[in-house]
Amino acid sequence: MPNGHVRMVGSRLECRHCGDTHIIFTPCAIHVLIATAQAYAESHAACVPSDAPALRFRFDSPEDWLERGDTSASSRAIWEAVMGRGCTSDGVDVPRDPTDFGRCYRLLLAFPAWRGRLTEVAERHPVWSPYVDSWDGLCALYEQGLTAGDFTALKMALQKLWSRAA
Repeated sequence: MPNGHVRMVGSRLECRHCGDTHIIFTPCAIHVLIATAQAYAESHAACVPSDAPALRFRFDSPEDWLERGDTSASSRAIWEAVMGRGCTSDGVDVPRDPTDFGRCYRLLLAFPAWRGRLTEVAERHPVWSPYVDSWDGLCALYEQGLTAGDFTALKMALQKLWSRAA
């Protein structure tokens, strides 16, 4: 039985009521993906809304985020630049898809003062400059995608930025 509070985000199933997540290791056969998603949805059908999902993204410190946050190479680039860690620009990743951008977005949601320090990321890693310049617009597209359940516009914007950066 379908329910609107269980979703697939990237390669992860999540229940937006209880905050639980389940990683699906990909690639996998489509029938395995479907069966796993159906079983997960059934096991969370009775979940009721709670504060657990929001609590999952509350951190005591930036180090706490690093240890238990939903990190990616791009969100770690932000963390390293703001924390004064990391010393090379080689291999620094930028958010290339809505799922990865979401990790960066949630990092800055957890530490709002860091939003004003994104220029430090661009100073350390010039490939970030167009992303930092477009950050407010990217956030708006991400928030629209959350509301509509469709991240096509954000995906296109990120692809355009990546083609300029590459």
